[in-house]
Amino acid sequence: MFSVVRKFAFVASGKLRGSKANDTRPSTSQNASDRAKPKRATYVRRGNLSPKLNWHLSALEDRLEKPGRERLSVAGALSRAGSPAEEVTAVWEFPDRLRLTRHKGNQTRVIAFDGDQVKAGGNPLDEAEQDLMETLVYGSAEHFFDTQMEGMGTRFLGSRFRLDDGSSADYSGPYYDVYKVADQVKTSPDQREQLKLYYFNSETLLLERVTYEINRNGATVKVEERLGDWTKEQGQQVARRIERFGSLRHIRPWLMTTSVRMVIRTYWGISLWSHALICRQRRAACNIPLVTTLRTWAVLLVARSIWLG
Repeated sequence: MFSVVRKFAFVASGKLRGSKANDTRPSTSQNASDRAKPKRATYVRRGNLSPKLNWHLSALEDRLEKPGRERLSVAGALSRAGSPAEEVTAVWEFPDRLRLTRHKGNQTRVIAFDGDQVKAGGNPLDEAEQDLMETLVYGSAEHFFDTQMEGMGTRFLGSRFRLDDGSSADYSGPYYDVYKVADQVKTSPDQREQLKLYYFNSETLLLERVTYEINRNGATVKVEERLGDWTKEQGQQVARRIERFGSLRHIRPWLMTTSVRMVIRTYWGISLWSHALICRQRRAACNIPLVTTLRTWAVLLVARSIWLG
């Protein structure tokens, strides 16, 4: 099942940037904190990275360094263990902004993160949604490079790590370059500091895994996030598959898959060539109903006319 990109997705940047808490009266301590906080970087600057991190940045191409490709629009499916798949659309904007829309039958739920706090229509986020937003925002190469621009503590642990115990002589890979980052997670009500390990494939130089531990109901849960099906779209590398796994039984594992090509949207307009056209060309391979393809194309045309005025 594939969702239709609705018109609000195309103005997500303005909404995400303009989002503010209902109570705009900061305390004295908040003012002091804000004064001490450096201005958030809009793009990644190579001069602030080590030579090795520059290689990983180059693997993504240039969309984090130059204006015009800040937004990534995605249509796909969200699957959880024991639950039917549901249609989703998402709009990411660098750095660390996300608008996620979930479709369940005739019901639609919008969840937005503006870089500092999460807002959702209707009920507050439940535990599973908080985990979902954390993975989609923080379990990405884009966020990793944002942590470098923010000056968060980072340690390079080494190159060509294996996933096994090292005893097998027939190990065929993959190998990883691993970085440890002292991150700051803001997608849940209880914002926290979080140590995370980022695993970049030593051959492709692309991010494939993020691991960390959280406390859930008094127990330690080992979390692993995986990024896969990397593909080049409009000259930019994007992951078409995102998965999250928890080590305890009461943590329901879920995975988000994007089964159609991702659309990179720019400030100057909407890339209409991709979504409906690719769905039409690859409808059989993607198992996309014709009505969904036509509906998607129609909505994109309407959204384009609204955006361009």
